[in-house]
Amino acid sequence: MKKLIQLILLFLSLVIALLICEGLTRSLKLAPKLNWINPKAPNSSFQLSSDPLLGYEFKKNEKRKEFNLYESFPYTNEHGFRDYPRNIKKNKFRILLLGDSVVAGTGIRDLKKLISSQLQLLLNCNNVEVMNIGVSGYNIIGENQLFKTIGIKFQPDILIHIITDNDFNANNSMIHQVSLNSYSQSLITLIKTSDLLKFILFTNNPIRNTFFKDFAKTNKHLGSMQTKSIENALWELKKLTKEQGTKLITILWPSFLNKEVLPFSSIPEKNQLISHTLEKLKLPYHYINSTYPKSDNAFKAYTIGDYMHVNELGALYAAKGIKEILKQKELDPLIFDNEDNDKCLSEQVSF
Repeated sequence: MKKLIQLILLFLSLVIALLICEGLTRSLKLAPKLNWINPKAPNSSFQLSSDPLLGYEFKKNEKRKEFNLYESFPYTNEHGFRDYPRNIKKNKFRILLLGDSVVAGTGIRDLKKLISSQLQLLLNCNNVEVMNIGVSGYNIIGENQLFKTIGIKFQPDILIHIITDNDFNANNSMIHQVSLNSYSQSLITLIKTSDLLKFILFTNNPIRNTFFKDFAKTNKHLGSMQTKSIENALWELKKLTKEQGTKLITILWPSFLNKEVLPFSSIPEKNQLISHTLEKLKLPYHYINSTYPKSDNAFKAYTIGDYMHVNELGALYAAKGIKEILKQKELDPLIFDNEDNDKCLSEQVSF
């Protein structure tokens, strides 16, 4: 009886300790924010990819009535993107937007309100088409592989590569590995619920590296080896676009804080790293944060509730910023004549 009481007290002590740790993790906001992508979930718009560098991809020809706008979406086209139906063969000047969930449009329901569609509205859609090939969660390595295997088939005249401050993480391989390991639904639910578990599993710490080696191997934050991998991916993207006669435009995505829109990351080390890497590869890059009007709360005005993903208004100003960059590139002036766009865009299929 005495041993039983001791075991019960030990159990209760552990529960109380875990609850205290959970409370501290939440109050100190130590856990990373996760929009969980599970390609094996029945309600997911994603599926595992046969390409290990991609890890996962959007399903093709998706049409859903129920969706949450981060793991499931109302529509994907025949190529597996959040975009209108597209022919591989081009008959217009073609611009591709490449990136992660920012380009894919996490949190935005209407295709017409995505950055790519709003950029199309600002250009001449009789002469230009703007395509969205963004996939949520992709990092720089995955984005390069996506262009190399699929995007290049569209023969774009311009590739706009949007880099966010979380593009350094091993998201593609991590999500693929977690899905292949077939973690139980109860564990996934627990991870979604607990900030303490998110902190242990998705940040670089001794507990994860010792007891959760699968996560430690597949969700490493940027280290020396991955820095080299990212350099190689950016160099290959530069080489591929040059060989194809495609103009590559690199844009660093802003961070939205309460009272300001930062040019890129709020973490100085990430700013230094990306600028150093791009300058080393002689890749020019652009900022669009100055396009956003000053606001008492930029975070609330332009995002869906985080520092990165824009709402419809934020997407509009992003499109305006991209248009200003395009104007600097000595392109045909007819590209920017959008007087007849209402008639032209009314012919697009509605969703």
